[in-house]
Amino acid sequence: MTSPYSLNTNAYVPGTVEPISQTDPAKYYPDEFEQDMLNTLNMEKAEWDDASVFVTDKESYLMRRVIENARRYTSGIFEKRYDEVTGEKKIWDPMTETAIDNVVKSIDLDTKDVLITPGRPSAVGIVPLVKAMVLNLFKKIDFGQLLNDLTRIMAMDGTVVVKSEIVENVNTGKREIRSRIVDNLNLWLDPSAKSIQDTSVVEKIPVS
Repeated sequence: MTSPYSLNTNAYVPGTVEPISQTDPAKYYPDEFEQDMLNTLNMEKAEWDDASVFVTDKESYLMRRVIENARRYTSGIFEKRYDEVTGEKKIWDPMTETAIDNVVKSIDLDTKDVLITPGRPSAVGIVPLVKAMVLNLFKKIDFGQLLNDLTRIMAMDGTVVVKSEIVENVNTGKREIRSRIVDNLNLWLDPSAKSIQDTSVVEKIPVS
């Protein structure tokens, strides 16, 4: 498995763009431009791995650690599986999972909740047609399932990132919108940014 930010990092020295000995013909070695780009990505990743967000002058937290803990609690994973005093195996009480389920139920986003209103009185008659077209599009791109998934992840991690792309449908040859949820632990960005649009982003994309 490899990723854009770690592609054959042995082929260059961090902090430089000078290639080292390229002796293995079976490996891919980045050129000077690619080495420079990889070096930048690695530096940003290293900087944001331990980036703290200050909520007061003295209090801060690591967003990545918060997400890791949230998932560990939800999955029932203890840092230490056995009690230090009795030696007995700890029993997990799924309080976090119950809270997540309650949040998901309270939000309950659905495609039927999408409202379409006319911009002017003369457009009232075409609203049902537009709504039918929109709902049909939602069905094609499986938007309802996306809403369910992002609601649950947001309730667990505290945040969610959706990436939308225009791709070509291999069956119809037509271009269409495809959206997917990006794993928060596969993202590196400035955790203090108010919006993902306000910071550069490094995404790890596992490939085989």
